[in-house]
Amino acid sequence: MENLINYLNNIEILNHKEVLTFKESFELEFIKKGTAVTKANSIANYIYFLDSGIVKGYSINSNNYTVNHLIESLNFFVDFESFKNRTIATDIFETITDCTLYKLSLQNFQILYNSTSSFEKIINTITNNALQCKMERIKDFQTLTAKDRYLKVLKTSPNIINSVSVNDLSSYLGITPPSLSRIRKEVF
Repeated sequence: MENLINYLNNIEILNHKEVLTFKESFELEFIKKGTAVTKANSIANYIYFLDSGIVKGYSINSNNYTVNHLIESLNFFVDFESFKNRTIATDIFETITDCTLYKLSLQNFQILYNSTSSFEKIINTITNNALQCKMERIKDFQTLTAKDRYLKVLKTSPNIINSVSVNDLSSYLGITPPSLSRIRKEVF
């Protein structure tokens, strides 16, 4: 819980009462490697804070599997559109490693929103950070070569490179597994 509270305090300093309210609102969960955190064709009922481990977010369209997110520890994740609007989620989240996470239910989200003055700023910051990451990812696909995208992930998230399968990493980078293997040979 310490990592979560530190993360929140970096956005907005919480008073003692708010810290207690947050601690009561989030539920600890340990999930084994290869386990679906969210299911296909379901509504997102929780926002997750990944305390340790790596999670992938992917979608399946017309039998096409695409990894859209690779999430490292100390980050939030959710299909926010689904959570907020109560619609079917487009992303499925699955653990790549054993994970420790904290989850916040919709009911507790609403309680925090109504009872904690700093929660709105925290949610806005988390949402803006997620949007900024998506925008940067789109820009990377428009301006960087496949090799440059790989090098960027290698530099910014070396744990991902070492923990994610070739198929998942190549899907995330928007290239084929043989292309990823060729790039890896060039780099090393």
